[in-house]
Amino acid sequence: MAGVWMAASNAALSAPTAPSLLPLARVQVRLPSGPTHSTVVADLSCPSVATPSAVASRAARPAAPPASDPLDIPDADSVAASLRDLARDAANGNPLAFAPAQDRLDDVLRGLTAGRRTPLRVAIWGDSHLAAGFFTDTLVRQTGLPPERVQASFLPGSINRPGIRLPLRRSCLSAGWRHEPGYLSGNGTAPGPGLVNLSTSEAGSWLALDLRNAAGQPERRPLRLLYQQTPTPIQLAISLDGGQEYMIELPGGPAGPAALDLLRDTPVTQLRLRLLQGALRWHGLAFGAAPAGASPALILDVFGYPGATANAWRQADLAYLGNWFQDTRYDVVMLEYGTNEGNVRSLDGPTYQQNLRQAVGKLRTLFPQAACVLIAPGDRGTLVRRGSAGSEDLLRFSRIHADIGRLQHQVAQDFGCKVWSMQTAMGGLGSAYQWVRQTPALMARDLIHFSVPGYQQLARQFFSELGWDRVDWARVGIAAPALAEVEATDAVALSASQAASGLTPEGTSASQVQ
Repeated sequence: MAGVWMAASNAALSAPTAPSLLPLARVQVRLPSGPTHSTVVADLSCPSVATPSAVASRAARPAAPPASDPLDIPDADSVAASLRDLARDAANGNPLAFAPAQDRLDDVLRGLTAGRRTPLRVAIWGDSHLAAGFFTDTLVRQTGLPPERVQASFLPGSINRPGIRLPLRRSCLSAGWRHEPGYLSGNGTAPGPGLVNLSTSEAGSWLALDLRNAAGQPERRPLRLLYQQTPTPIQLAISLDGGQEYMIELPGGPAGPAALDLLRDTPVTQLRLRLLQGALRWHGLAFGAAPAGASPALILDVFGYPGATANAWRQADLAYLGNWFQDTRYDVVMLEYGTNEGNVRSLDGPTYQQNLRQAVGKLRTLFPQAACVLIAPGDRGTLVRRGSAGSEDLLRFSRIHADIGRLQHQVAQDFGCKVWSMQTAMGGLGSAYQWVRQTPALMARDLIHFSVPGYQQLARQFFSELGWDRVDWARVGIAAPALAEVEATDAVALSASQAASGLTPEGTSASQVQ
């Protein structure tokens, strides 16, 4: 479906003032080389962290009785009646029934991939729609790139949070850790790159990560652990690839961002970390440069967290957060928020717009040169009880989400961003009820989230609207000498194809051969 993009203002914008960063404390440790590629490192096994008392409590807990009048999807006739009322309200000029007009994305984003010899770098922050990974996995699949040509710059501190898939093979986490999402106030306002922290002060707490790629090969070298420096030293025990533990003391100092560089001559397969003393607020990992000979075409960092809102950006301390991105220049940055902000009986539009403006302003301050996209929420339905059919406002959340899309458009205009609306991509207000009745269903039965096919359909449309379906991804990120080899191979293949078909390459220009 075309016409899903909201056009941004073409007015000239003054460059945001770069944030003054807090000093970054740096610690470097060189560890012995690990096993060679031919040495097999055993798969990571996560022991259960449930206590016997917790297991006994779950076993003794009686099952909840079935609801006498369960919530259900409203019938088609009730939805049709609500849509007729919506059309009448729109004809009478009811502002709540406003459906924002949108234009296709212009050539700005498409131009980013034209003839690139360096990988396209993209970062996207959002809520549970992103966290599950189905949307972004489909974006990657649409490029046709092999797994080794798609990489991430960071591993956020959201490991082992239910509903989140991350770019690693497996992770294990002991008891004693807690997540600190940035959209909530408190310690999450001094976050890692994913706007979430993982924190513990219990000695003996541990985490383990299997960092092999999709092909099962180690490629991470070097690794940088991102953490918060504390006034007192922090003692850790770290082991790589199942080897012996090494005790590392992180010096104390003023509270602020800090990084521990783990240097080794061979790639890291597995990382195990155990807290011996102190309090550790872990922000995640930053991955070093691609190994020699690699030619990534797409660097994609996905920072999704269930329940998240744009407040994660509004409340973030840029002087702290900006340290993680000093060596990372994204070409495209995206925010996918709005579903959780819209989980209200009535949207306070001015407050939402003010908060979003502050959030997008911080994003643009940190990444002033990147193309910017806001992804507005999809349509949402309302479950009803069979005994109260006809008394519910079936389009309440639909109208709220349309308002959020409209307000995102207004904010985007002020910051040179584009807006892409999932709701419009679905077909507009009330489309959640249509999507849940498709075969296979495109909407989950909660009428909030999408099914896997639903996320895939949205991603394919988004990919096309970006213009990325017209990019020759096989050539992106390949340096000139290597590109010449690819083009020569293509030319040989083309000549062979023409010979087989009786065609002649005479008179064909180089640009046509490509």
